[in-house]
Amino acid sequence: MRHLNIYSFYLIGKLLAPWGDVPKGATLGTLLVRTVGARVALGLLLRQEVLPIKSTAGAAKELSDAIDALMPADLNDVQIRFNEPAPTAGIRRTQEALGRLEAALAKEPGFAHVYSATPKGVFDIERLIESADDAIIGALREVLPDVATFDIRQSGKCLAFELPTAAGFHILRAVEAIIKAYYKALTGSEWDADHSQSQRNWGRYIDGLKSAGAKPAITGVLLDIKDNYRNPLMHPEDSLELDEAAALFGIAVSVMSFMLREINSVLNPGGDA
Repeated sequence: MRHLNIYSFYLIGKLLAPWGDVPKGATLGTLLVRTVGARVALGLLLRQEVLPIKSTAGAAKELSDAIDALMPADLNDVQIRFNEPAPTAGIRRTQEALGRLEAALAKEPGFAHVYSATPKGVFDIERLIESADDAIIGALREVLPDVATFDIRQSGKCLAFELPTAAGFHILRAVEAIIKAYYKALTGSEWDADHSQSQRNWGRYIDGLKSAGAKPAITGVLLDIKDNYRNPLMHPEDSLELDEAAALFGIAVSVMSFMLREINSVLNPGGDA
């Protein structure tokens, strides 16, 4: 996945367009600014900094070669020959190459795979894609397990690109990781060391937290998530709608934050959360 800068598309067109309207009797000096701009634009295309181009690459290279044949590589030389007439055949070759590049861009297969991620409620779309774990604020992020960070970020990406069931799956994995961290903060031991494989389920987690003295407000929310989101998602025939995934993300962030606050109070007694 890469972040596309829409301005780059505009800039390429703006820098190449003047080659389509070269006045009669143009001198090398007339073409100087056009040459500088075109080489910048073609560099963006050929280095694939704007888009991973396929069929367009050949046409872009052809136009680059035509400009290089028409204009000296050392533009300081143009200043010396500023008033020298530009070869008509070279201008025509360049304009024909520009036409072929425009046609290739219109058919470029890469453009078929460019999508726009639309806003998801109050969530900032860029932060959902790049740093959804920013939803966990302050010192709480310092005690956020790495595995939970990974899954929160994956959930944000899935939510942004409208994969709601996958978003729910990842955010529930993040909650589960923090449940185990919360249990360890309360008991001083790892959940997996204290329980068998068959006891690694949300019902057991919630019972274990209750026995360890977890706050009822936290276990109550976890129970709600288990009954209304987690258990249904374990069945292949069930899935989440986008609004349900967004709601789950918000609920999960809230309960994770509460658990992280409790964990932080154990690890950093007297500290700020």
